[in-house]
Order: sequence, then structure tokens, then C-alpha cells
Amino acid sequence: ERLARDEEPTVYGDGEQSLDYVYVDDAIAALLALAAPEHDGKTLNVSSGKGTTVNALTAAMLDASGSRRSPRMCPPDWTAGSRRVGDPAVAARELGWTASTPIETGVRRCWEWLGRSERA
Repeated sequence: ERLARDEEPTVYGDGEQSLDYVYVDDAIAALLALAAPEHDGKTLNVSSGKGTTVNALTAAMLDASGSRRSPRMCPPDWTAGSRRVGDPAVAARELGWTASTPIETGVRRCWEWLGRSERA
């Protein structure tokens, strides 16, 4: 949304904290598979098993938007130095599900959706 307003993205700390991002369509597919009665009560991670740094995510967002802005670096927040990545093994074994949308593709699709939703 900041890029859509032609504002610079913000990165807290060094941007090397990493998170496990899953594109919304992939997450929905996992949840629909999990809704089957035979999976009732099961706990699993809807995750890719891959960490993406905030810097890499920001670069993908800048690329998708075509922005030439540079990120504004801000003081570290509570996420500094963290790596939060899920283990998708149970989802793969129990549901036959794996996240399949690359981060760059997911970011581009989100950017395109944001553009359509603002025009609506």
C-alpha cells in the first residue's frame, strides 16, 4: 500500500529477519484439503519451509510495483534477528499439499490485485 501511494517502503533493523510466506491461494488450497472429515482435529503448519528475508520481500515488492524508491531503514523492532519458518512435512504427508507459488509470483499477483481493488 505504501508503494501504491508512491511512498518508500520501511524496513526495521537490518532486514535480515526472515519469515515463511505462503501465497494466499496456496494457503486456501491447504485449508480446503484440511476441511475433509478425515483430517478433523489434526494440527499442521501451512508453510513453505523456506525463510524469506524482509530485504528479499521488499526487493520483490519494489520489482512488482516498478518503483525506483529505496527502502527507509528504521530502528530494529522486536523481530530483529528472528527466523520464523514452519515445517510443512505434516501438511505434505497428510494432505499431499505443498506451497507452490514462488514469492516473486505471489508478490506480483498481490500487487496486481491491489491495483484492481483500488480501481473498483
